[in-house]
Amino acid sequence: LQPQEWNELSHRFLFLRRPQDAIKTKVGSLLLDPEHAGQLFVRGVYISRDPDLAAGVDLYDIRLDRDRAAVLRKSDLEHQVSSLWVCAVRNEPALLDRYFDMLSADR
Repeated sequence: LQPQEWNELSHRFLFLRRPQDAIKTKVGSLLLDPEHAGQLFVRGVYISRDPDLAAGVDLYDIRLDRDRAAVLRKSDLEHQVSSLWVCAVRNEPALLDRYFDMLSADR
């Protein structure tokens, strides 16, 4: 494995490169580092990039297609991300302003 390959691949596993700014909840982790914006992880493994995600998310339990390339239903992802933000704001009330800014932004 070449150093460049390692650098690229190691970003796909959260246990190899732990986020600096993350909020853990019962649903998953909200990844607030700018480098994780738009990234979807499931149980710490990178799945895909979603431009609709304002922050990165690491969900603990979501159904994926057989190749682990995408979620089966977009509505499942939207529901879990919404639940994740609600739990994160409950745990860290300081996130409320960021949450409202995200909701009011033109995307």
